Amino acid sequence: MKIFCQEEGHFNKPFAFVCTSPTCTKNRILCSKCLTSDHKDCWNYTLEIEDIYKKSFAENINWIRNDDIRTAISTIKKYDLGEDKEQLLQAFRRYLDKEFQKVTDYFVKRIESIKDKIVLNLKEYSTFDSINVEDFNSLLKSIYDFDKFIEILDPLQSGEIDIKVANEDLNEFLEQTASNKTDQQDLEDLGNAIYSFTKDYLEVKDDIFDQFQRGIPFDIFDGFPLSLKTWKWDFNKKSSKIALKEQNTVAKKTDSVFGYTTVLGTIEMNEGRYQWEIEMISDNIDKQWIAFGIVDASLVKNLEDFSYKDAMGICSYGHFYNVTQMEKLNEYDNKTYFCDLDLSRGSFTISYEGTIIAKEKENLKDKKFIPFATLYRQNNSVRLIMLQLT
Repeated sequence: MKIFCQEEGHFNKPFAFVCTSPTCTKNRILCSKCLTSDHKDCWNYTLEIEDIYKKSFAENINWIRNDDIRTAISTIKKYDLGEDKEQLLQAFRRYLDKEFQKVTDYFVKRIESIKDKIVLNLKEYSTFDSINVEDFNSLLKSIYDFDKFIEILDPLQSGEIDIKVANEDLNEFLEQTASNKTDQQDLEDLGNAIYSFTKDYLEVKDDIFDQFQRGIPFDIFDGFPLSLKTWKWDFNKKSSKIALKEQNTVAKKTDSVFGYTTVLGTIEMNEGRYQWEIEMISDNIDKQWIAFGIVDASLVKNLEDFSYKDAMGICSYGHFYNVTQMEKLNEYDNKTYFCDLDLSRGSFTISYEGTIIAKEKENLKDKKFIPFATLYRQNNSVRLIMLQLT
């Protein structure tokens, strides 16, 4: 049963968020109006009540402020880490499969042999004593206990307690969680061990491949990416009015006030080729205004004053910025666009369904760029789909 906000001017909106900021002194349980009007400094501490019931730390990462713990949670999900040694080896093998998928069928048998040797190398020279995922997960759940949240939210939604009591209970619970310094340190140490282990042993090493490349009398690997590098939207380089979801691949404007808000990518593109897709998302296309593209790294100063008109890209209204328009679409909103930046050639193109609709006006060689997205209206979102980086 939904409980609705009774604050004046909040239009009886349902409570949908919980603020976990350790310094916040206002109500913890919020409707969307509470969030945008009274908790402007709490965006990065906000959980959605719907996500709390999923009991997923990855979905509720804003609750946890320690970077090592956050990274460990993401690492466990990325590699599907468990206690079984073979499971880790199989996960590493799947990673290698992705690395070699573009190589021609002629070399498949040779590549399979190389991958088997790499996995064997990993198996023989790595130890698994340095990580303890079971203890990490157990301690994580004991410190950050979703059931405690739900024990407070359930009585509120059933009418057994009022909002004042719920807020008091939440304050007490969050204070207890934050005060548990010893367990927090133990959790941080376990998380750091997991992250360090995966960084040292589960990422593709160039020197491993070098051993085999010397024995191959062909040039098929020249320039081939030995590890598929990825980027996401940058948690530390975004407007305070933008929230990141789905492991930082989706950027969503949460503020109801019209205004230009920007998020940047985690990567500076300075050499090679980069390909990615941008999906525009909005519940109502009549209320969609989204711009995206790339910006010269030297022009990025203050995000709150970021000017999309100085960047290279397009917007959902069909305006083109500092690029040459190649084709015209009937509509531009709620579509998925393909971006291709090739700095070895100095080119940048934006395509829709295989047709280039925009390209660079001048050669871009020897320049550095950062991908960006600018959102104007509430609930406008962009999803990043990473394709390749070579």
